[in-house]
Amino acid sequence: MAAIFERADSFKNVLIVALDFAKDKHLCLICNGIGDQLLKPFPLHNNRAGFEHLLERIQTTCKRHGISPKNVIIGGEDNPAYAENFLYALHQDKSRPLVVRVNAWKAKRQRENLQASTDSLDLTGVAKTLINRDAYLVFDEQGPHADEYADYDSLRAFTRTRDAIVKMCTALSNRIHNEIKVLFPGFLDTEKSNPLTPFGKASLALMERADFHAAAFARKRSDALAKILSKLRVHEPEQKAQTLIARAREALPARPQSVEVRQKCLQHLVNAYRQFEALTDSLEILSAQTLARTPAAMLTSISGIGMVTASAIGGEQGHVDHLGSLRHMASYAGIVPGHEQTGGPDKPGVSTRVKPRCNRRLKKHLLHAAFRMGNRLGPPEFVEAYGKLKRDGQHADFIMARRLLHMSKAMMRYRFIYLPPELRRNTYSQREQLLAYLQETWPKLVSKWRDAHALDQALASDAPLGIWRKCIKGLHGIELPWDSTPPHFIKQASSNSNSNSNSNSNSNSNSNSNSNSNGFAVAADTNIHSKPETGGILTQS
Repeated sequence: MAAIFERADSFKNVLIVALDFAKDKHLCLICNGIGDQLLKPFPLHNNRAGFEHLLERIQTTCKRHGISPKNVIIGGEDNPAYAENFLYALHQDKSRPLVVRVNAWKAKRQRENLQASTDSLDLTGVAKTLINRDAYLVFDEQGPHADEYADYDSLRAFTRTRDAIVKMCTALSNRIHNEIKVLFPGFLDTEKSNPLTPFGKASLALMERADFHAAAFARKRSDALAKILSKLRVHEPEQKAQTLIARAREALPARPQSVEVRQKCLQHLVNAYRQFEALTDSLEILSAQTLARTPAAMLTSISGIGMVTASAIGGEQGHVDHLGSLRHMASYAGIVPGHEQTGGPDKPGVSTRVKPRCNRRLKKHLLHAAFRMGNRLGPPEFVEAYGKLKRDGQHADFIMARRLLHMSKAMMRYRFIYLPPELRRNTYSQREQLLAYLQETWPKLVSKWRDAHALDQALASDAPLGIWRKCIKGLHGIELPWDSTPPHFIKQASSNSNSNSNSNSNSNSNSNSNSNSNGFAVAADTNIHSKPETGGILTQS
């Protein structure tokens, strides 16, 4: 937008097209760059006829006021799903107008009346926000990182769809609990004495049976039930069959007239639950395969963070070029308290509660990740810091979430895996310690990606994790295998075929590795030293 305003001789030579979106009819207002209204607000149908009508109005207005078609800016509040096709058609038009979106909250503050909300008032707020050049691109298909932007959009769509399906799955599980409380009380209890894992394969299979109710299980022979459990691959089927029969005899039986109806309802609920679980698994695989192509894949190297959390954090943060300062990101994620100051410059500011306006999805995943990592699942230094904050009575989840946000920003920008503090210095003498650390953590990282069915994509030569793997091989001579073979040093061949392995990296001038200015061995065939995005990959904290 700044380029358009600079290119125009005057702000009057910039055409602002503000849109207030609706499912059936949009409302449009056309003005110039200084706010002079050129056309009164007029409606547009959300179809091809409305699209062509808008283009005709824009061309007519440009000719009448001598405005170049290259200086046209079209924007509306965010980009709802029902307006996406309309905006994309404008973006693809041969005149190539700039299609942007404005933040709805910022547009609301530009309204002439903050107490009322009408289409006309909303449209004025959108137009003022566009004139202030406070907008974002809707489609960036021609920039240098267009493919990466598309990956982040896909990642965001996959994770948000998965979260929606998980909510529906939770609602189904609650309905299943209601039916179980009548048919077989205690069957889905989460206590350790329960012989079957609630909502496991065996428990779902039993709930789908036509004779699933406490009275029928109380009459079963233990050997017959043990045979059924054995087919379901339950460990120790005889003992667990006896426990289930004992629990069925202890439970009060259901009313006979309602058993058949509730069994049929339960069968349909379990069938739907299975389908939602399959959809969730499929979306997690798609998310992992997309995550592998983005720098957010590096987040999976942190203990306690899996594919779902890494995909959600990476997708909600977006491309690394769009990441602001740490304070801005923490405010966007809603993990910092509010701050208010008034009464003159001498009056101190006051901290207030956390503001509700934030990215709630990013906030949820950051807080859940901080909680898991602080409770024995994260790196030792993270667990120790979390415990100290808890003992001091501070908000450990929010503080460690901010630390995790800082870590994720650095790892995505510089594209390196998580390293403990003692290994973040760029010294060649730490090769042995680095190898020991990778021998412990690399198999776990490979296992994460293998379980997600995305190992090939993650370790591809052009993927961020694959590039980092090449860096470690070139800089430190450490081979990181895909299989169960542990990481190990590479035996470097000497340039003289008659010599033995007595030559070291400093005297082996004709070998397959050179030495850079920091004393690192760099493999000649990887050309890592020529890639600016991987420079200092072990030096950033």
